[in-house]
Amino acid sequence: MWKLLKIELFKIFKRPRTYIAFGAIAAIVFLIQIALKYDGKSYIDLLLSNLSGSFEFDDEFKNNY
Repeated sequence: MWKLLKIELFKIFKRPRTYIAFGAIAAIVFLIQIALKYDGKSYIDLLLSNLSGSFEFDDEFKNNY
């Protein structure tokens, strides 16, 4: 099983398309992070708009466990 995993990982990372895909995903995540940093309040309001009728949210959105 370990040998099969090593062979498959070698085949995946041998192709340059793998690195292009990793780069594209990293760029998308980076752009989303930048957008949330500069205009995060409006995105949070958009995502929570359907929940605002049932719940009451403060000005700060916190992650509390």
